[in-house]
Amino acid sequence: EFTHKLVKDDFVFRKLDRVRVVGKQEAVIIYELVGFKGEVDTEQLEKISSFEKALELYFLGEFDLALNIFSNELHSLDKTAKVFVKRCKYLQLNQGAKDWTGIWTMDSK
Repeated sequence: EFTHKLVKDDFVFRKLDRVRVVGKQEAVIIYELVGFKGEVDTEQLEKISSFEKALELYFLGEFDLALNIFSNELHSLDKTAKVFVKRCKYLQLNQGAKDWTGIWTMDSK
């Protein structure tokens, strides 16, 4: 998150998650560096936009809607989207939106 703020004008990033690590109280947003601005093609930018739309739904506890986007054809080969498919299914079955803060707590570093 901190690096992203420093160089966001020069690079394209994909927001990956909002996590809280062991021993920390505040959550941080983590990003994936995709490439230099102006060098990332339109198809990749559309995938990023779609992924981030699903991520926002996930943060809001809209697991059904997020799951539909994460599991669609566009993200079928995306390992990160597959992680979110598993998380959405887990949250639907075990926790539900009532206790959801939008932050995934990491059990280990």
